[in-house]
Amino acid sequence: MRRTGRSPGVRLALTLLILALMLAGCGGRVVLTSGFPEDTVFRIGEEEVGLTEMRLYTLSMQKEYEERYGQNVWDGEDGEKLAALMRENALSRAARIATLSQMGRSRGLVLTDKEKALADETAREYAAGLSGADRAWLLLPEDPEQEQAALETIFERYELAVWTYRSILEAVNPEVSDDEARSVELHQILIPYNSVRANAEGAEAVREAAMQGNYENLVLDESSLSRAQRAKALLDAGEDFMTVAAEYNEGEKVFLVLSRGEAEPVIEETAYSLAEGEISGILETKEGYCILQLISSINRAQTEEKKIQIARERREEAFEQEYNRFAENLDYTLNEEQYAQVVLCRDEAVQAGGFYELCRSSFAAGEE
Repeated sequence: MRRTGRSPGVRLALTLLILALMLAGCGGRVVLTSGFPEDTVFRIGEEEVGLTEMRLYTLSMQKEYEERYGQNVWDGEDGEKLAALMRENALSRAARIATLSQMGRSRGLVLTDKEKALADETAREYAAGLSGADRAWLLLPEDPEQEQAALETIFERYELAVWTYRSILEAVNPEVSDDEARSVELHQILIPYNSVRANAEGAEAVREAAMQGNYENLVLDESSLSRAQRAKALLDAGEDFMTVAAEYNEGEKVFLVLSRGEAEPVIEETAYSLAEGEISGILETKEGYCILQLISSINRAQTEEKKIQIARERREEAFEQEYNRFAENLDYTLNEEQYAQVVLCRDEAVQAGGFYELCRSSFAAGEE
């Protein structure tokens, strides 16, 4: 039975998903045209992708969304918008796979006999799970040998795209220094601009003054800044930072491990300029007044993790640059008549999915 409503969390997730899909694209020079060979949805460079392959990609994506967000994900205006964007994203993903496999061949990459056998076995595994309704929706040939050949073409293309992606990443060996990945350990005292404690103290001061009949020159002096100043005065007088933090900190935690790019500039610049044990002045941040103490100039474990992250990001950046250079020189032509048949499947008897998951597990694809 379908649910009739969505929780706020699901609605937010769908909104973010729609936004992400709107930002997706396939690149290349796009030409809308007719006169394609029968069953071809698009051509990119020398690669052609047919209706069966596009329906397979789209259906697998559809089932992933339904598993994550529920069967009613396609209902209403948001559902219609999501379905349209998913269809476009499936086209973009198919173009990327076709481009990558073509890019691999241009670099001299071909599937070995072992790799081809793996792709063909994965295709047989996928076919074994298909029902008659699945086969009809995917427009697979009725002849078993022709069906296997059609699926092998799809899985071999995907596997070659995977190896192309991985080979480019592995060829990039970015150097990441300790300093640019360095994470530091800090103590902090954070007093928000709308400090509950400062407001409470100020209200108490007003109440006591009123009870004593002292109405002359009454000023609400207990502000967030005055609390920060009192905390700093105690630290300057030699009071232990953690002792002062126990009284004055209103942030979620006192101990922080900070890496570059993770905090606003005033915090990062101050944190990386302090000597170990040194205490900062009062910083005006987005959240409130902040006082920092540097505990250690390097957290080795997080620094090593950060180096791995930076290296991965640089490999991805190098890959995207090389991919874009290759893709921008390819003509991309779309068969609108065939693409119109790449639609959301409303037949509940059709359950085929898991293409991407099967490929990732079989080919160790990671994120393509």
